[in-house]
Amino acid sequence: MIGRPDTGILKYGTVVLAALLLLGCASKPQPPAAGEGEAVVAPAPTSSAGIMALGGDLRAHPRAVFSSSSAKYGYFIGGVLNAEYDPVSRVLSVASQAADPAVTCKYAADGALFIDPSEKAAAKRAACDDLILKLHESLVR
Repeated sequence: MIGRPDTGILKYGTVVLAALLLLGCASKPQPPAAGEGEAVVAPAPTSSAGIMALGGDLRAHPRAVFSSSSAKYGYFIGGVLNAEYDPVSRVLSVASQAADPAVTCKYAADGALFIDPSEKAAAKRAACDDLILKLHESLVR
């Protein structure tokens, strides 16, 4: 049998290949895993979770400057605001540069705004929310 291929191996290989093709084409699509394919919803920038995320975003931003003397990250938007993040205490501080009455907002590690009892809470919260939105807009660009 010189010159003639072994037909047993050839037939076996063809059957295996056909079975693999059929099984591959006939398999049912698997449902997506939990959380897979779902849109990721980021927290609102002015919420507590958003404030906490903003501190990490500021820390990781390429234009943020780390001060070795204070061990804090700084971010400045000329004429608008100056932000500072302390990674140890996780306190975020944002100060306005453009507002006529200077506004300084300080957020705790849990995202809560520090409000001095002598200040009007609603007015301060509105001014701080505006600064946070400006900071968030600048950091996500």
